[in-house]
Amino acid sequence: MNAPVKIVAKSKLSEWRGLDRINLVVHGMKCIWREQEKDDVGIDGEIELCRPRVDGDGAVATGRIVKVQSKSGTSFVIRDTETSFASPMFEKDILYWRGVNVPVIYVVFHPDDDALYWKDVQAYLRDNPNALRAPHRIEFSKADDRFDEAAYPALLALCEGAPERVSTEVGETLFTNLLRIERRPEKVWIAPVVPQKQFGFHDRLTGIIPPYVYKGGLLHTLSDPSDRNTALASVIDAGGIEQIDLEEWISQGPEYENDLARLMNGLIHRHLRGIGLSYA
Repeated sequence: MNAPVKIVAKSKLSEWRGLDRINLVVHGMKCIWREQEKDDVGIDGEIELCRPRVDGDGAVATGRIVKVQSKSGTSFVIRDTETSFASPMFEKDILYWRGVNVPVIYVVFHPDDDALYWKDVQAYLRDNPNALRAPHRIEFSKADDRFDEAAYPALLALCEGAPERVSTEVGETLFTNLLRIERRPEKVWIAPVVPQKQFGFHDRLTGIIPPYVYKGGLLHTLSDPSDRNTALASVIDAGGIEQIDLEEWISQGPEYENDLARLMNGLIHRHLRGIGLSYA
């Protein structure tokens, strides 16, 4: 019984041969070739253009990127003559390339010529609107469109003329969620909680609960706790309420600055809830 075998299609061998040739050409330009590792949707890899170092020792990466769509094999070479040929394109690829915000080149490996040919596909589609209609084809000149090391200046010019990948010219509107505190409160109310209600009193509060800090049997709050419209009025001894200036209250120790922050955050949270906004 014959063992099962996996077949490598002839078209796959041709595809690999074309990608390998691109790799050799790009490295001959002393640039960087990155083949797409996952299944592509119209892009097979990218070239990062490099410039020679002034001292001649290696190259300097520019960060300028050219995306590459590669085709290989006789199925992508039609109407072949001594001087030219055409290559079919897919409509979905054309629509994709037109929307990409970096240069895209279309590279075809011609197996009979054992050579690569290329086009700036976005410029070609712009200058040849008929290519946007079926049958979708791109025309190559064998004399002018060879993709070899001599194409380096043209690739560099292509990148120089490309728009920035992230525009710094387009303005934007920022809607901030920062709330400006115009001024700090002027007074702090301090009120004793009646002894019989001190234990777990917060869990029994209902209704409007103004922000407060509880320490040592005393409530510290930024509004009058004796106000009958608030829940605090039911747990304090109204006769023992003291009102002091905020600055005097803060001067009692650094922990009071933290207490003020808690009280102010509580006021802001109440405001946000009142206008239907959630917060973190």
